[in-house]
Amino acid sequence: MVRVFVNFNQEVMLWGSSDLIKSWAEFQKYFRTLGPSGEAGAQVLLVFENLIRQIRKDLGHSNKGLRQGDLLRAFITDLDDHLAAN
Repeated sequence: MVRVFVNFNQEVMLWGSSDLIKSWAEFQKYFRTLGPSGEAGAQVLLVFENLIRQIRKDLGHSNKGLRQGDLLRAFITDLDDHLAAN
């Protein structure tokens, strides 16, 4: 996981837009606050989704029509349970 972050960090600094760099920094801030069990609260999930949106935007994809949680629901099947708990 550390290797993934280091590699992505280097790439985003060279090729990412200003908005993507800001989203990456915000995600890293929240990721560092995770406990040893790795359990993430709803806030870090939403920050992660924002990061995905920025990556899509940098790649030229539109996020029009995507609501909060739509991207996360693609791979977090119990997302609504996590969001309701917070």
